[in-house]
Order: sequence, then C-alpha cells, then structure tokens
Amino acid sequence: MMELNIKNLDIKKLRKVSRFAKDKGILRTSMYRLLDEDVIDYVVIDGVVFVVLNNKAINYKKRFQE
Repeated sequence: MMELNIKNLDIKKLRKVSRFAKDKGILRTSMYRLLDEDVIDYVVIDGVVFVVLNNKAINYKKRFQE
C-alpha cells in the first residue's frame, strides 16, 4: 500500500478496484492478487480500496488470457 499525504491527494488519480479491473479486462479477484503482489499501487480510504493511477497502473497489460 502506498503512503499518501491526504492533503496532496488528487481524487482524479484514484479508481475503485472493480472499475479498474473492468477497464483493463481482468477479473476483480485477479485485481486483488495484483495488489497483494505489489504489481499495482493502492490506497485504502475509510475501508474502501482504490487503485492509484500512476505509471504502474496505467501501463499495466493483462499477462494471460482468462
């Protein structure tokens, strides 16, 4: 999980996990595996997990056909 300064947080750079998974064409469950493996950065706000839209997330390509 990324350490973010809440004062400098740009909410336009956050995406809910389910929406990010849909945009990338992967399963939501696979998305949580990517978060656990630190492939994609995320932040938890009030118990909700958000993907941080940085270079790692934007450039992520699906590795295998599902």
